[in-house]
Amino acid sequence: STDRKINEGETVIFSVSDANGPVDVSNFSFVTATPFPMYGNERATITIDGTDYLVKGGPVDSTISGSGNVLEGSSSWAAIEGSTLSLTPTSGEANDAGNSDSHFRIVTVSFDINNNDTSTDTDGDGIADYLDNCPAIANGVNEDNQANLDGDALGDACDDDRDGDGVVNGSDAFPDDAAESSDSDGDTLGDNTDNCPNFANLNQSDIDGDLLGDGCDPDRDGDGILNSLEIAVGTNANDNSDGNLAELLVLQMLNGGGSGDSVSVPALGGFGLIALALSMLGFGVFSRRK
Repeated sequence: STDRKINEGETVIFSVSDANGPVDVSNFSFVTATPFPMYGNERATITIDGTDYLVKGGPVDSTISGSGNVLEGSSSWAAIEGSTLSLTPTSGEANDAGNSDSHFRIVTVSFDINNNDTSTDTDGDGIADYLDNCPAIANGVNEDNQANLDGDALGDACDDDRDGDGVVNGSDAFPDDAAESSDSDGDTLGDNTDNCPNFANLNQSDIDGDLLGDGCDPDRDGDGILNSLEIAVGTNANDNSDGNLAELLVLQMLNGGGSGDSVSVPALGGFGLIALALSMLGFGVFSRRK
């Protein structure tokens, strides 16, 4: 109804339907005309499908809406859908003339019509297809209700790349972790964070803290002497305090014990010594020692 005065205590009901029956609408609003409300003190209650929302008046000839006229203590009705709405003026704050009666003269009424099919629920999960992020796969009946890890248009239940890292779930070793997708050594740690991605080392031990795990670090104690050489000369490959001794022993060994000290290198033999020397040259065995 337009140009309709509603006095305090009266209730006006708005029902929206088409040829097929009731139609859900939202964002219900109306325009008032002078002199109602004259002072912005008018109050009312809007009821949508049994829930009340408290309304305050505004300047004359203004639109009263759920985005701008919600009375303190109430929630907005802007996004609430329903086919039946009612408006009831209630006592307001006293105006300059001492009048606390509320009344509205409504000139026009407006609302948004939901054109979506709100009844079809293909997967039967209690969420209509137009709102369901997986309309053909049930995902609305438990704690994973409408879960959507990567925040795209598809719910996890029907998203073939649910973490959104560009690798499909079937090929992704970590389908729920966008930062990881492969585990080359099969130790359950992603390659991007594994300090030995090609050597299984679940404990991620890194004695020298160089970000290269002990399982694949040729100098795991970081003393500048290769593990294989330390083992050959009898020093501890896990202890960097014996680096100087290891270096001395290796040099003595290569010089044939020229210092006069006797050095025993078990099971090396001639070919072993050659391999040892080549190893030292090839890997720059002393390159990190000062």
